Amino acid sequence: MVSSKPSDIGNGSRKIIISGMPEVYRPALGDGIAKPGDLVGIIAATGKVVKTVLGGGTTAETFIGIVDDKPTIAEDTAIGDGKPLNIIVPTSTHKYKVRFEDPGGATAIEGLAVGFSDTAGAMEMVATMGTGSVYGNLDLAVPNGDSIAQVEWR
Repeated sequence: MVSSKPSDIGNGSRKIIISGMPEVYRPALGDGIAKPGDLVGIIAATGKVVKTVLGGGTTAETFIGIVDDKPTIAEDTAIGDGKPLNIIVPTSTHKYKVRFEDPGGATAIEGLAVGFSDTAGAMEMVATMGTGSVYGNLDLAVPNGDSIAQVEWR
């Protein structure tokens, strides 16, 4: 079965935060596109989120954190344009469920380095450990076809 939403992996919960430790949050507004688990920045002029995209230009390359779950809406649903949301500011050693670029043909094994993707709002495997582009490690393997992952932030 392909995993595409937070409750499909790990503990079966739709929660984005796995670690159960205190977190830092930033308030923002939805853009009608971003979903819980997306990596986002905030557009200063509007206060709305924008999905982080590697190579996406100045605004899209900003990064604040991960869109938190909003239990008042259906799981894996975009948060409405202008609707309030919380962004989780990732903390080193904490674990989160995030959007992930399909590994394409092979399972991404636990422990692999991950960083920002050219897929909006997602992370992907990073070939070289110890580079500036590594932001975490896979906490669980990600099978081919999956678009959600559990990562430990660095």
